[in-house]
Amino acid sequence: MRLLKYSLIVFCLGIFSVVTYGQDRAVLQDLLQSMSKAEKMKVLEYAKQQEKSIEQQILEILDRLPEGNQELILEYAKAVYQEKNAKGRRQAGVVDAVDAVDHEGHNHKPVNPQLLTVMEFDKVTENFGTVQEGSIVERTFTFTNTGTKPLVISNARGSCGCTVPEWPRKPIAPGRKGTIRVKFNTNKKVGTRNQVVTIVANTDPKVTTLSLKGKVLKGK
Repeated sequence: MRLLKYSLIVFCLGIFSVVTYGQDRAVLQDLLQSMSKAEKMKVLEYAKQQEKSIEQQILEILDRLPEGNQELILEYAKAVYQEKNAKGRRQAGVVDAVDAVDHEGHNHKPVNPQLLTVMEFDKVTENFGTVQEGSIVERTFTFTNTGTKPLVISNARGSCGCTVPEWPRKPIAPGRKGTIRVKFNTNKKVGTRNQVVTIVANTDPKVTTLSLKGKVLKGK
């Protein structure tokens, strides 16, 4: 019975809110139609003041989060801001640390050292031992951004189509970890193998290489 009463109260309040909103909107619309442009501008400015700004909403969310999440949002905001500035610099003929490196890792243009960071891997070589031809070898390489700027991986590619890396597409904040997962299709790759993955990022040096080593036995 209490639940029914509560439901009816909520339902009535909802109807009342909709009706009230509709009446307020209609009254305001009539008022605006009879106002001059200057008067309408005053009302517009006042309405803007009543609405929370996007900045206020972000800061309120930030205050509710743990310190670690606050740092992550801060670094992500920096990365977004830097990306916006990078577009402006590209239009002006200036290149940032990532743009200065092409997908092959070749440095053709000046690099802004203020945007460089450091990417440290737990290990850069994984030995998968001996497997049968046709097996899919999967290994995960873990890294840490030990620098002071957001880490942006602009490209990652295997030495052949049989070796496919998956890498983070979003910036990695300083002090945070990330992973690169590598899949190696051993079909028609019999023998001793050394599969190389090339990582291009806003680091110095620009290119880091990872290796998958092992032996593939001919399938029966």
